[in-house]
Amino acid sequence: MAKVKGVVALLAGATLLAGCMMENAAVVETPPEAAMPDVSRYAARADGDRMLPAIDTSSFHPELLRNEVDYATDEVPGTIVIDTSG
Repeated sequence: MAKVKGVVALLAGATLLAGCMMENAAVVETPPEAAMPDVSRYAARADGDRMLPAIDTSSFHPELLRNEVDYATDEVPGTIVIDTSG
């Protein structure tokens, strides 16, 4: 009898947990692999009469390094666009 109660409790618990599942849940896709960022942008370089030191990027997450992205716009290349809507 105790075994039957255990099975009933297990089935009841599974039924309750099934009600917690979301309908139409979005499927998370893995983003495409990004190209390796150009770390030469962080190399030492001259700025007028000053020398800017290199930046060690080995501890940076690759997604946080500068990279080029496709962005359709009517602006000329090099324009800095600031989104003030959010």
